Amino acid sequence: MESNGISWDEQAQEQRLSGSIENFFKEYHMGTLLHQCGIRKCRGISPMIVLHCLFVLSFLGNNIFRHMVLKARHPFGKDVVYDFLRSERFNWRRLLLLLAVKAISFIDGLTGRNRQKVLIIDDSVIERPRSKKVELLSRVYDHSSSKFVRSFRMLTVGWSD
Repeated sequence: MESNGISWDEQAQEQRLSGSIENFFKEYHMGTLLHQCGIRKCRGISPMIVLHCLFVLSFLGNNIFRHMVLKARHPFGKDVVYDFLRSERFNWRRLLLLLAVKAISFIDGLTGRNRQKVLIIDDSVIERPRSKKVELLSRVYDHSSSKFVRSFRMLTVGWSD
């Protein structure tokens, strides 16, 4: 049986995933991290709810349009998500760094003290020169080629011992 184009299995999977993400948010104090990075509610929906929705989307393998418009089960629309992701006031890099520090401190307890530990940060550009109407595509300055290109910015944080 389907409700709003969603099978019961998909709903159950999304609820399990949502519970796991809530536990992650509580354990890593995401509310405090968001506040430290200037990600605060200025009107409407709480940033925690929007970020939670984005986490669920990434693990379900859905894009914003398909999940927000076609399934439409959230108290906010896709414009809220796009405004949230594009806000110039939010310090996304600091959020990723603070989250990485918390994750590393957790993993650090699992390794020996005599091992050397390294944080690897890669700020890559994923070019899409022939694309025009792709979700979240923008003009980004590529430092390796010294020019602006149509692309995505991919920030990867790795940790090694």
